[in-house]
Amino acid sequence: MSTIESYIAKIELQLRVQTGLKALLISLSLVVFGLIFTSSISTILVLAVLGFFVAGYYLGLFISQRQQAIQILHERFPDLEFSLELLDKPSKNVANLPVEMSSVEISIIPPAYTGLPKTSQSELSIKTIIRSDVEWFVSMENAEGASLELINSNGESLPFSKSEEKFILQDKVIGSGIYALQARRDAKVVYESDYFPLEAIDDFSPVIQPSEKELYKYQFTKDPQVIQVKAKVSEDFKIKEVYWWLHWLEVLARM
Repeated sequence: MSTIESYIAKIELQLRVQTGLKALLISLSLVVFGLIFTSSISTILVLAVLGFFVAGYYLGLFISQRQQAIQILHERFPDLEFSLELLDKPSKNVANLPVEMSSVEISIIPPAYTGLPKTSQSELSIKTIIRSDVEWFVSMENAEGASLELINSNGESLPFSKSEEKFILQDKVIGSGIYALQARRDAKVVYESDYFPLEAIDDFSPVIQPSEKELYKYQFTKDPQVIQVKAKVSEDFKIKEVYWWLHWLEVLARM
């Protein structure tokens, strides 16, 4: 038994003893009163027992004195701030513990054509190539019965699903902005993070730089119908359609 519980039990016993003494005094008073009218020992005994139990019943002798004991402790020790009622709850934890984010993991998968690897981070600020797939794994404390959403600056939201103890959300990056995480329980906001940036890096079009410095070139009918065109092609990532681009350069050169 904890120290506080032992104090409560001791005060409860004192209250029960006091109540029993009151019932006993009432019973003795009835005995004295009964002796005025009768000298029968059996009658006096019945009157004493009956008086004790009736008085004890109305004085609360046969019910728990725990609440009164707790009230006395609250009066004696104001610093308890009327918190001892929590001892009688099925769970000893406080019903109003704050909802908090305990951990977050973000997986970022760039588009396959970039050849960039999948990355993971614990920071909510995100910077990645546009059209990347992003997946959030969020763990919350004291979030029983709560739902989690991703909200942007326009108030639009995306709901997380829940798997075991984690909240999960998958989305594709289509533009830059800011976002926050917001948890609700019974339509009431119980957690809201700061806003964090989500920066989408544009994938620029390939750059084609012809080797020839001349902007125009004359072509006569007697000249060869094939023109050699050289160009330097650069792109942020892998280049797979160089032949297609050079083909159109050749077509344009023939015009």
